Amino acid sequence: MLKYIVLIVILVLSTVAVSVAVAVPLAMQNPPAAAVAETEAGYMYTLRSNEKDAFIVTTLADQRLVRLQLILELDKSVEPKDLKNPDRQMLALQDSLLRTIRACRSDDLTPQKQAAFKQRISDAATQALGKRAVRAVYLTGVTVQ
Repeated sequence: MLKYIVLIVILVLSTVAVSVAVAVPLAMQNPPAAAVAETEAGYMYTLRSNEKDAFIVTTLADQRLVRLQLILELDKSVEPKDLKNPDRQMLALQDSLLRTIRACRSDDLTPQKQAAFKQRISDAATQALGKRAVRAVYLTGVTVQ
């Protein structure tokens, strides 16, 4: 009888040990749900010419036309209350981004220099909105003529 009790205790302990050995590495690879929810809760702002077109068309510093799609992932706290009528902060952001883009040259938008361009955009948006407002900058379409 004592053999069976010892055997059961050893089986339980080995099961727990194996479970911990498997669960801990998985937990380290996958962040907790709260951290995932926190990173997903951003506001996606698209710089656009009008409500129907998700692109912006403007002239660069070297007098070439650019058509680009620029999306910023912003902190949820800067999301405007009324998306149809942007508040002063969003208008200031749009103005700052347009001035930054118009100050660029066409070679600033080459694939090799897009990381630096995104950083310029991020810096301009941070200056307009404040620190920790910009989470990411996505440049999803660029056409220079």
